Amino acid sequence: MTVSETTTEEDVARQVIAVAPRLGRLMEVLLERLPEPVSLLRYRILVRLAQEECRNSELAAHTWVSSPTMSSVVESLVRCGWVERNSDPRDGRAAVLRLTSAGRRELKRAERALETQLTSLLGKLAPTARAELGRGYEALLEVLDSEERRILTPMPKTKAKV
Repeated sequence: MTVSETTTEEDVARQVIAVAPRLGRLMEVLLERLPEPVSLLRYRILVRLAQEECRNSELAAHTWVSSPTMSSVVESLVRCGWVERNSDPRDGRAAVLRLTSAGRRELKRAERALETQLTSLLGKLAPTARAELGRGYEALLEVLDSEERRILTPMPKTKAKV
């Protein structure tokens, strides 16, 4: 019996909890060291807008930051020419955010830099370990795809009991 056959869900959960913050921090540092640094939040916004256009409030909810924080970051992305605002056809008072071609180029540049660094890191794994990790991530992505909306939907704010 292999180790993977006896690993419990709790064991894997602990491993993900141990790895995720370190991997996130590594990505953050790599993005900050680019010739034109990109914060992890800006990167996440570019990724989201590459998937679909959305409103400021939707981006804020997706990234778990306040609307004022998101407005400030989006404004900086608009000034960079990476994001554009267009009137929302559903509500003329609201704006829809869209990634520009310059924003797509910036996202590709950041993704290439991350891929280069992570490829180097993963190259240090034995081929079998790398293959197992790849299969595990594919399975995890499938679960996340099906559960993401439920898991990542912000909880309604409630007042704390005193």
